[in-house]
Amino acid sequence: MMKAYKIYMTKSSEVARLLGEAHKDKLGKDGVTSVGTGAANEKCAFIPQIYHGSEYFYCAVVRESDRPDFELIFA
Repeated sequence: MMKAYKIYMTKSSEVARLLGEAHKDKLGKDGVTSVGTGAANEKCAFIPQIYHGSEYFYCAVVRESDRPDFELIFA
């Protein structure tokens, strides 16, 4: 199995937190293994480097998949 990412990017830490709370009920369903939020920086290897340190915050929904997938959504 591989990882598939759906990453929401926003300039608001509160919006990122709310998105994380809204997705927590998906944990354990449809292969979702984790939901995380935080500031986009160099510690976030799953976020394109161009957004590191750019005042963006993220909500990342990670799931197991048969193929790698990456979706970046700006909210």
